[in-house]
Amino acid sequence: MIHFLSPALLAGVLAIGVPIALHLYGRRRAQPRPFAAVDFLLRTNQKLARSLELRRLLLLLARVAVALAIPLVLSRPFAVVSAEGSADLGGVSAAVIVLDDSLSTRAVAEGAARFEAIRRLAKDGVRSLPQGAELAVLSGAYHVTPPAFRLDTDRARILGALDDARPTFRGSDLDTAVQRAAALLAQSASGPPASRRILVVTDGSKHAWKAAPPAEVGGFAVEVVAPAGEPPKNHAIVDLRIEPAPDAGGRGARVVAVVAGSGKAEAGLEASLVVDGKVVARGLLDLPAGDAGRRVEKGFSLSFEPGVHEVEVRIPSDALPEDDRRGLRVELRRDVRVLLFDGDPRSVRREDELHFLETALRPGDDASSRMQVTTIAELGELPRRLADADVVFVCNPKALGGGDVAALRSFVERGGGLFLSFGDAADPVSLAGPLAQLLPQAPSGVRTENGAGERVARVDRTHPLFSTAFDAEAESLRQAGFRKYVLFLPAPKDPARRALVWLSGGAPLLFERDVGKGHVLAFASTIDLDWNDLPIRPGYLPLVQQAARHLARSPLEQPDAPVLVGARRELALGDDAAGKRVEVERPDGERITIESSAGGASFGGTDLPGLHRVRVDGKDRPELSFMVALDAAESDLTVSSAKADMSTTVAPARPRTRRLELWHTLAALLLAALFAESLLLRRG
Repeated sequence: MIHFLSPALLAGVLAIGVPIALHLYGRRRAQPRPFAAVDFLLRTNQKLARSLELRRLLLLLARVAVALAIPLVLSRPFAVVSAEGSADLGGVSAAVIVLDDSLSTRAVAEGAARFEAIRRLAKDGVRSLPQGAELAVLSGAYHVTPPAFRLDTDRARILGALDDARPTFRGSDLDTAVQRAAALLAQSASGPPASRRILVVTDGSKHAWKAAPPAEVGGFAVEVVAPAGEPPKNHAIVDLRIEPAPDAGGRGARVVAVVAGSGKAEAGLEASLVVDGKVVARGLLDLPAGDAGRRVEKGFSLSFEPGVHEVEVRIPSDALPEDDRRGLRVELRRDVRVLLFDGDPRSVRREDELHFLETALRPGDDASSRMQVTTIAELGELPRRLADADVVFVCNPKALGGGDVAALRSFVERGGGLFLSFGDAADPVSLAGPLAQLLPQAPSGVRTENGAGERVARVDRTHPLFSTAFDAEAESLRQAGFRKYVLFLPAPKDPARRALVWLSGGAPLLFERDVGKGHVLAFASTIDLDWNDLPIRPGYLPLVQQAARHLARSPLEQPDAPVLVGARRELALGDDAAGKRVEVERPDGERITIESSAGGASFGGTDLPGLHRVRVDGKDRPELSFMVALDAAESDLTVSSAKADMSTTVAPARPRTRRLELWHTLAALLLAALFAESLLLRRG
């Protein structure tokens, strides 16, 4: 059915008779007279005669169309059509549209981003508002600082704002956006509260709400609409972490990508590891069929050079390509920091407890060992020096105080490594009590063998300590003779405690225990020549070096948790930060300059995922660079189970309709008719 806003103007349709009357009058005005020459030309050129007649007819039709279109345009006709899925805002005096512009709306379905369908629904809602109704548009994404929005009756401005809207990389927070909309409607004085409405236009993803969509907030009805159709299937990298990998060497690390997906099973999905812009490894993974939330891990082990690196894992693109890559910033220290405690210092270097150990850890000027070795001989220094160490060797200690033991335990629990060896100065029985929380098993005494002593009978070659660093040298361990060694009491089976090396008599020589995030190695003999001849065997050097690398905190610095898109990043610049010029380069190459203060600098332009590089006073500061990551929840495109309730209106029995303006089309036809008339007159 067609309706008219100004039906009185339809009287102008009668003007259609004017061009017809003029046309007919013009045809009778001249009395035709036979003229032989003209009659001859017309008879010999019938085609020209028909063309002239057709042009006159077309000119008449163009003039009739102009006369008919003018009053129809002025009367502004419209049609009421069905609007299934769009908003019903009839009778509303004020409305706030919450536009979901989060990452999930970038997903492509049927060749177009879902955001385009959301935009159309929002514009339909604006057009269905009565004339003079107040309106505002709010973003549905999180970490958005709302500007000073105001309700406005300028519908053209609101429609323009919707045309300019673009989907962001942020996560959705519709609960907060609805609360803001209610606060804005409370300021309106147009009509009673029942005539004010909150319209949420979203893709329907269930992650957008903390619970189910509310029916009303702050006394104002909430209407939620979403495009029709099923969401596309999607797989995504939802997490990326890095962890030490001793089996990959002293600077080894393992990059683990967590991949999630929904829908049918995907076999042989290729994952690529990119380091500093270059693909260094590829692998395959299988995603089983199931709901969103099924996750598969894919790991890559490799050895990094010291320094700061940009690491990224990629999988093939699908409906939402933005979540098919994820990165992190990796920093590796150059050396392992080793602290040696000398329990039996001697003035003669060769007789000193640490002579062979220190020589093996830093052999001459060879920098390939990557060890920074520091030696102390006073127990009082131990707690203070542990903060700057990755691993500590406590060799032949006479006694350990309560503060020393507590410091060692805290150090290991945080991820440090402890190597403990015995000797003539150490009483293993007296050490059993203080070190009970660190020793793999309780020592019971010292055993002395006659002659060359016992040999190494068995080595656990599956352990990282022996699986990578030993070849022929491992056999040389079996040649070493152990004249004295500490006996340990049997211990119950515990996966956190294990023996790694056994002597020919069956007694364990080397134990390991996991304590918190760190490890403890207990060596049942001396680290020098007092009780054995191991230090002069070829296997000694790789043994102690690999033990240091295995026990040490990895040179890998654990990266800071990535900043979520839209969140602020605080930059710690040091005590003299005030007045420094800080420049942040975003992943798209744009550089943003911010001013620093005494507390550092704060950066809020985190709208793009990826690595953000920092410069201070024109100098690169890679240690301040940071990664911005997507919200993993946005990768789940599953529609809310409350979708059936996402069409609720104040009057649900009333069918949804919207007004379709027709006068725009008529105006275009009027212009076309005027152009045609001018063209026909010019050619005539």
